[in-house]
Amino acid sequence: MTARLECNGTGSEVGREENFPNGFPNRIPNRFNAEQALFETLYRNRPSLLIGNTLCGLLMAIIGWFDGYAYVELWFAGVVAANSLSLSTVYFFKNRIGPYKSPFIWRWSFCLTNIIGGAAQGAGAFLFLSPELQFCALLYLFTLGGLMVGTTPVGIFMPGYFAFIGGLLTVFWAASLTVLSDQIAIILVFTALYAAVTTKVAMSIGQTVRKSLELAATNQALAHKLIDANQVLNKARTNAENADRAKSEFLANISHELRTPLNAILGFSDVLKQQLWGAIGDPRYTEYAADIHDSGQHLLSLINQLLDISQADAGKLQLVEEEIDIVPLVEDACHLLREVAHSQQVSLSLSLGSDLPPLLADPMRVKQIMLNLIGNALKYSAEGGMVTVTAALSGSGEFTVAVRDNGAGMSPEELAQVKKAFTRTKRAIVSGTEGSGLGLAIVESMIAAHGGHFQLQSQPGEGTTAQIIFPASRVVRVAA
Repeated sequence: MTARLECNGTGSEVGREENFPNGFPNRIPNRFNAEQALFETLYRNRPSLLIGNTLCGLLMAIIGWFDGYAYVELWFAGVVAANSLSLSTVYFFKNRIGPYKSPFIWRWSFCLTNIIGGAAQGAGAFLFLSPELQFCALLYLFTLGGLMVGTTPVGIFMPGYFAFIGGLLTVFWAASLTVLSDQIAIILVFTALYAAVTTKVAMSIGQTVRKSLELAATNQALAHKLIDANQVLNKARTNAENADRAKSEFLANISHELRTPLNAILGFSDVLKQQLWGAIGDPRYTEYAADIHDSGQHLLSLINQLLDISQADAGKLQLVEEEIDIVPLVEDACHLLREVAHSQQVSLSLSLGSDLPPLLADPMRVKQIMLNLIGNALKYSAEGGMVTVTAALSGSGEFTVAVRDNGAGMSPEELAQVKKAFTRTKRAIVSGTEGSGLGLAIVESMIAAHGGHFQLQSQPGEGTTAQIIFPASRVVRVAA
């Protein structure tokens, strides 16, 4: 199968042409060329019409020869020649030979060969018609009627149909006038009415076919647009995936490169802060060393978060799973954040059942989730606020840990965005609250790695509830 693109007279693309094994071009237009589509349909169906035309002529020639009509062989030879001429145009059009690349030639060659073919059939009237309308004449009339009906599909190009009917009737009526009688006059009137009926049928067929072609072309054009749009989307998705992969690799590499010198800074600043090798002298040096150590710890925490989010995006977040008791992990996380809660004058309380079953999970990741959620709740709680941590087993067997605060809360718009990496609420930005916008994104990635999900519920002025839900498959059933 070969394909090529052609352009119209203005140089714009009109379609993609594909040649199939049957030899006839099947046009799939990008911009619908109605006339070309019509002609391809006409030329595709023309051989069968010409074969039927020739067979009708052969039948009449055989009957006329047995009845002793003169010049029957000559007439049939004219019919065969006219049909052969028409058939040659099919070959030329199919292969776009010479002038058949021009639509002008398509139109006029089709009309001209139809006039010749119709005239050749109509010329049989000079042989078979007689004032008495013998059997052979009646058979010839029925044959002409069949030809007129069989030609109605040509109505999709009415000039071609009128060319065939006009050539046939003109010669037929001219021959009829040479043997004019009352019977012949009736036949002339009948053929005129019959031609009017078949013309109406041809016009109806033409309209139906044209609408079908236009609908098919429209559907094909839409299909091409969908294919093009899908290719654009696939390319954009591939580019986005490549960019995301490059970003994740960059974050992982830069995080690793930063952690090595940062650990040295933290170690040496801790030595200076504790004056392990003797007094420094001025106490301000000790304060500066403590500031350097605190800033380094903050930077290390941020780098660790970047590394976590890059690993999650790249699908490389690994879990070291074991059976864990959630209560000590939550209590440890709260203990680490007690000083933060005290400094902000926020009450931090736990409500954990004593009969909670163990979980199959990564303890380090779970602890990090709890530190992020509790730290986030403390950070956005006002002075005198309250943060509560609860854990429970649902009726469906899922294990839920919830962190609730009675802070400012979030609007639905903020709630829809806050889980995205590097996203912070407007309230946090305006108030100058520290944060990278990675905490909740990391929580969602880590709980997803455990097969669970992360839910946020919030209303402005009513606080926020964050829930991590482990699937029932991670709950370890303890034998009674």
